[in-house]
Amino acid sequence: EQTEAGHQHSSVTITLDELTGIKVNEEEQLSTTIQEGDQPFPDATVRFEIWKDGEEQHKYINAKESSTRGTYTSSYQFEEAGVYKIIVHVEKGEVHDHIETSVEVL
Repeated sequence: EQTEAGHQHSSVTITLDELTGIKVNEEEQLSTTIQEGDQPFPDATVRFEIWKDGEEQHKYINAKESSTRGTYTSSYQFEEAGVYKIIVHVEKGEVHDHIETSVEVL
């Protein structure tokens, strides 16, 4: 499937571990699992883009691949209560993909 810009949709699946019970100023573990078909997708460049809903400033957090191939983690501290948007960006070779989700911080 081609988009109008000519970018091909990648064959990777990005899954962000569910984030619940997030509290202000506590270190949270962000974890995403990336697969190509049913195989892990190792050695990719993975970043979390995080911003509070309605705000201009976006923060980019680099994720490191964990000991589980295809799983990438980082820690982050949310500074205010509210709804935050998180985009997981994945890049490797020809693959440039992302997913977006939102979380509530209490």
